[in-house]
Parts: sequence; structure tokens; C-alpha cells
Amino acid sequence: DSVRLYCLDNATKIAKLLTMEEFREELLPIVVTCAKDPRAWRVRFAVADHIASFAEEVDDPQSRQEFMEVMLILFKDTEAEVRSSAVCNLPKFSLCYDKQEIIEKIIPQFSVLSQDTSQHVKGAFVEILCKMAEILGEDDSITHIVPTVMHMMNKDEILEVRVSLLENLGMINTVLGSENCINHIVPLLKEYSEDKQWRVKLSIVQVIPQIAELVSESEFETHLSPIILNLMTDSVFSVRKTTLEIFLELASKFGNQWLQTRLIEKFRDMSNHTNCTFRLAVLLNLFECITKFSPDAIRNDIHPTLLKLSHDPVPNIQFNVAKLIMQHHYVLDHDLLTSELIPRLREMRDSMDSDDDVRYFSMRCLDICDPSS
Repeated sequence: DSVRLYCLDNATKIAKLLTMEEFREELLPIVVTCAKDPRAWRVRFAVADHIASFAEEVDDPQSRQEFMEVMLILFKDTEAEVRSSAVCNLPKFSLCYDKQEIIEKIIPQFSVLSQDTSQHVKGAFVEILCKMAEILGEDDSITHIVPTVMHMMNKDEILEVRVSLLENLGMINTVLGSENCINHIVPLLKEYSEDKQWRVKLSIVQVIPQIAELVSESEFETHLSPIILNLMTDSVFSVRKTTLEIFLELASKFGNQWLQTRLIEKFRDMSNHTNCTFRLAVLLNLFECITKFSPDAIRNDIHPTLLKLSHDPVPNIQFNVAKLIMQHHYVLDHDLLTSELIPRLREMRDSMDSDDDVRYFSMRCLDICDPSS
């Protein structure tokens, strides 16, 4: 087997030196025989690994048809490693054929590959879907790629496969265009933004900026903004944290005023939530984005929220108010800071009922904001 592996490696180089007739008579039969060898899966793997390079060297219909048959055989190989290798080389292999041949011969295999028993084969298949979409173009991708994506998201039980599928949606969307993306992909994101698996939701958040590049602000507001705002109150910290990061990234496209309007409204709702995790999340988010807000927004919206949360019964929330003021006191309204927040910090520092951490961070904050106290 080792000898034949070396031979196949070198055959791709030899093929470039042969005439078409020599290739068809001398080399092609060897490749076909190796692809069908039932005893040596490593040899079949080598054929799958090099089949695209071989296909690039032929231009007559008969040889092209034989290589197509070899590829179809490799898709059904008994070894998952062989099938995975064949799938990985499919985009490069497909470039050697016209679109109609791909639709007639390759596309029918998608339903089989998407249900393969091996996670690695399905993972490889998901990875090449975006490249196949580029080869097929917009209309044929809607007909053949989108149904495959929908089927795998709805039916596949392997988390890694669904996560990988979502991670690759951005590249597929660039082929589909904004209208098709809104009609076919966004409904999928809405459905799975409530998935029980947090990694699925995290992948949805991460793909949204790529979709945002394709759609207008009004389309984003209608179709995608509700998804990302809902994920800001997810039960998993990583999802909430990444969602805020994506919001800040989107501000470069839609502007700080858009960011400010959406976040202030959401923070107001979260600060009234019965779950203390979400009230705390308001403060953790403000650590990252308060400098993005205008002075008017800080005075009229952020300041009342801080004052309210400083009276929260949960000590962790109280001392994070103190930490936030200590870190960002320079952006707060000076008059309101002096007249309302500093007196409240004194109460938190001096109260015997206060938690030790609340008193400590209140004292630290006052040392910076009101040294005379």
C-alpha cells in the first residue's frame, strides 16, 4: 500500500507531462482501479485526496465521465475518512465540470451526505456548502443549497454540525443576496435563536454582522434587531457578552445614535427585570458602552438607572454601581453626580447594613469622585 500511495502522489505530477491519449490509456485505468480496491482504504483515501488534480488534466467527455463515476463511488466508500476526503475536494473537483453536470450528478448526493452516519463527513460537507453555493450561483443555490441547510438544521442531532452550519451561513448569504437572505435564512435564525443549546445561539449572534452588510437599516430593524435584542437577556453569560460586542460592531454601520436608542430602551427593561442576573447585566454592559452615549442620554437615561440600581437589594449590583461610577465618572453629568450619586455612595459606605464589598467599593469611588468626603 505504501508503494501505491507514493505512486498516486507522483501520478498527479506525471499527468501534467502526458498527452490526453497517454493519460486516458495509461494513467486513468490505474486511478479507477485504486478507487475500487476493497482491501486498501488508504489507497482509496489517496485517490479521493488527489481526484480534483486528476480531473483538471482531462478535457475529453469520456474521461471526465469516468472521473465523475469515481467521485460518486468515493462518496459511498465504507470508510468515513475516504468519504470526508472526497467531500473536501468536491468544490475543486466541481470546477472541472459545467453547472448542469454538477446539478445532475453531484447535487443528488447532497441528501445522502447530509445524513451520513459519520460526524466528520457531515462536518466536511457543511464546510464546503458555501463554496458550492459560489459555484452554483444565486438561483441554483436557492433551489439546492438552501433546502439542504434547512434540512440539516431541522433534522441533525449533532450540535457541532449545526454550529458549523450557522458559522458558514455568512458566506452563503453573500451568494444569495439581501432579499433571498431575508426570505430564506432569517426565518431560520429566528427559530434557532431560542434553541436550548447556547452554542447555537452564540453562532447566530456571530453571523448577524455578516448579514447586516447585505441589508438596509430598515430591513435590519424589521427582521434582525428583534433577534439580537432578545439574545441580550439570554441566560448564558457568553451569549449576552457576545451580543453586546456585536451591537458595538454594528454601530460602525448604523451609527452611535442607532446604538444608543436600542440599548437604552433595552437597559431600561432589563433594570426592571425580576431576575437579578439581568439587572447586573445592565451594569456589566455599561462598563463597555457608556462612552458611546451622548451627554443628554447619560443625564436623562443612564443616571436614573444607576441611581435606581444603587438601591437594589442585591449587594453584587450595588458595588458594581460604585465600580462603574469610579471607572466612568468623567462622562457622567457633574451636577447630578454631585447632588444625587455621591450622597447615595456615602449612604452605601456608612450604612452598617451594607455588605462589606459595597462599603469598600463605595469608599474607593468616593476617594476618586469626592476626596473631601
